[in-house]
Amino acid sequence: MGVTWEQVQGWHAAPLDRAFTLLLQGQDALLRKADDLSLMAAPKRWTGDAADQARAARTALTQLLEDRVAEISAARRGVFDAADAVRGVEAGVAAAREFVSANGLRLQGGTVIDDTLVGRIFPTRHDADVARADRQRVVDEAVARIDQVLRKADDVDADLARIMAAIQAGKVGEGQATSLDDAAARGDAAAPASPLDPPGGPGGPGTPATNAAWWAALSPAEQQQVIDQHPDWIGNRDGVEAGARDRANRRLLPRYRTDLQHQQADLQRRLAELQLKEHRAFGPGQDRLKDQLAQVNDKLASLDTVDRILRSDPDRHLLLLDVTHERAQAAIAVGDITTAKHVAVFTPGLTSTVQGMEGNVAAMDGLRTTTERVLQSNGSSDSVATVAWLGYQAPQLTADSLLSSNSVAVAGAAQDGGRDLSHFLQGVNAARSTPADLTALGHSYGSTTLGVALRQDTGVDRAAFFGSPGLTVNGVESLKVPGGHLYAQEASGDIVGQLDRFGPSATNLHGMTDLSTGAATAPDGTPLAGIGGDHQVGPLSYDVTMDNHVHYLDQQTTSQYNLATIVAGYPDQAVGAHQVVTPTPLPTSTVHPVPTPTPTTPTPSPGPAPTPPTPTTAPSAPTSGR
Repeated sequence: MGVTWEQVQGWHAAPLDRAFTLLLQGQDALLRKADDLSLMAAPKRWTGDAADQARAARTALTQLLEDRVAEISAARRGVFDAADAVRGVEAGVAAAREFVSANGLRLQGGTVIDDTLVGRIFPTRHDADVARADRQRVVDEAVARIDQVLRKADDVDADLARIMAAIQAGKVGEGQATSLDDAAARGDAAAPASPLDPPGGPGGPGTPATNAAWWAALSPAEQQQVIDQHPDWIGNRDGVEAGARDRANRRLLPRYRTDLQHQQADLQRRLAELQLKEHRAFGPGQDRLKDQLAQVNDKLASLDTVDRILRSDPDRHLLLLDVTHERAQAAIAVGDITTAKHVAVFTPGLTSTVQGMEGNVAAMDGLRTTTERVLQSNGSSDSVATVAWLGYQAPQLTADSLLSSNSVAVAGAAQDGGRDLSHFLQGVNAARSTPADLTALGHSYGSTTLGVALRQDTGVDRAAFFGSPGLTVNGVESLKVPGGHLYAQEASGDIVGQLDRFGPSATNLHGMTDLSTGAATAPDGTPLAGIGGDHQVGPLSYDVTMDNHVHYLDQQTTSQYNLATIVAGYPDQAVGAHQVVTPTPLPTSTVHPVPTPTPTTPTPSPGPAPTPPTPTTAPSAPTSGR
């Protein structure tokens, strides 16, 4: 029978720490006996039966002492590892309790119960469905945290029991040591530490919920061990808290650089050899090597950009770094997304690369500043963090790219990127005890990618699309965001926003709030510049129309101010109209069992659902996280 939730809540590392201290003292005392054994050695010239008997007795005593040293060393190491693992269990229990309480859940026996939807009134059936999915995600995260604690507790219990059984059976030592020090080392080796492998294994992505649960159930020492020895496990693992991912990715930066430099040198050598052999500087084989070398050079340049961004400000966090694709991918946060009240995740579009990411991070820095100003003007001191997310292969305007599966003309890159973006968004909240007020932003092809991501339950409270060529949906009902919380901006003369390449333009979707990009004045009297315009030189001038497409995040513009009001949770202060919807009731409650080992006694009943409160109408435009 496995460890139960009731049992594990009483686990503490302190008794094991005391046992470790006593075992360490005992081991030291036994190791000091080595000097006594040396003094007991028979004189070299002593011969005869008595001498033989004395030597045999000393050998037997030495072997017994060595076996005892090996056993006590194994017990000491086993108890030490168990104590640290139990600290992880304690941390996991505390984190699970905090998560349950902070998210309005409750535990009853082996069951997680969610009463938060009882008696709630929602504007539309779509909003009711989104709320159910959102609460189910929160409950799943609570269940995952509890389940991970129980799994770890079972592992700790089994590991310690196994080494103690081996000691009791005389399987440790067994007369194989050559000295007391060797016996101590053999005892240590007989009690290997439990593996720290993450969900799905070191190469598996896990889910944001299981990743968060795994990380929360590691002790501080175990977490540091993972960062030091296996940074690749967590650098891109959604659900792990931001600070740990940042430290891991910073460790990986020089490793990736060294690997790429080795590839660069190898490709340069092979290219030179081929040119020498073919007596010319061109050819199919050379072209392939040149393409590979160009990719490696671009990735090295991308690492240089990331390094500059991180060095420019200590408040930058590297949340994703991947050099395994054709082009490097990265996500960089301005501020701490694990603690900030308001979090915005921005997905850029066409031609975006990590090499050019300094502009995206600067835009997120500016958006954060404007958002804080909006909050301050409303008497709020809430914290804000923003993220430039380029975790996908954004289409490029090159001949090869236009003909590839990542072409801007097709939605393939958006489909792949949207899947990964949805996991990243889920991970923002999974890594926290309480959800952030989470806003997703998408520009150009990045808005198409975001539209794909929002078909999944991501925990996003509001979303804004600007300069969008379409979201691959025909209605906002396909996007799992509460009604009235979807916003679109399209500058006059922005030809990309008028393409409707991937379905109706965001500004043409019913239920989308269309916001202004023209000149305006902020509520505090600050003048806001407009972007875009119909002025152009010749039919569809490329320079003019693309210029109208790229300035949505410029400082002191109406478009950037509008995005800041959305991120701050005050979209009613944006320059533009708002949607009005009609409420409908949802009088339901949901009960979710926690997976636990089969108990010997029945699991306590969750009891009757509480009496629903008198229904009240939810506001048409909530301003905080769900």
